[in-house]
Amino acid sequence: MFMNTHGVNTLQSNEFAVTLDGEAIDTILSCDMFEYLTAAGDADKPFLTFYKQVEDSRDSVFNRWLGETLGSKEPSSRPRRTFVVTAVNDGNPIRRWTFAGSWIAAVAQGSLDSTSHEFAVERVTLGYDTISCELIG
Repeated sequence: MFMNTHGVNTLQSNEFAVTLDGEAIDTILSCDMFEYLTAAGDADKPFLTFYKQVEDSRDSVFNRWLGETLGSKEPSSRPRRTFVVTAVNDGNPIRRWTFAGSWIAAVAQGSLDSTSHEFAVERVTLGYDTISCELIG
């Protein structure tokens, strides 16, 4: 954990928004670190991993995409979407990463425990064609 001790206005990691083809996904809990600028350029794109609450609605934007993915026969025919992560500071968007041509590469179900009162969580890994970063603020 890093702490700002110099009085500089910096981004807190708990303020962010996520959209899938322009529709908000409010159940994302966290996104792992990802590279969007390297000395090698865009040579090897890593995957993006995030954690989200399991939704019970088949009509949610993510569950519709997951259903289409499960119905695809070949990995190459998986449906692709635009996944956007926007960093927010005090309610103002300041940086936006766009993962164009994203596809669901893997989904892992978290633990299910009948004695727990915690939300069910799944880990989702996305592949993508391109990533871009826009400085907004």
